[in-house]
Amino acid sequence: MRPEKRHVLITGTSSGFGFLAAKTLLGDGHTVFATMRDPEGRNAAKAAALREAAASGPGALHVVALDVTDEA
Repeated sequence: MRPEKRHVLITGTSSGFGFLAAKTLLGDGHTVFATMRDPEGRNAAKAAALREAAASGPGALHVVALDVTDEA
């Protein structure tokens, strides 16, 4: 039996565990909301890598600009 597909929000997907978790969950077919600071600027390469992983697998990806340290 295959696990139920989920919608997952992950902060800090531009590096480390967040990036690896997003790629793994995309590969498992889940919908991933991947947040990172500046996905169109300094983290554009990481955002592109996640988009490539989503395009080559069963999961769906939404990259969202988010800075959890910004109180605004």
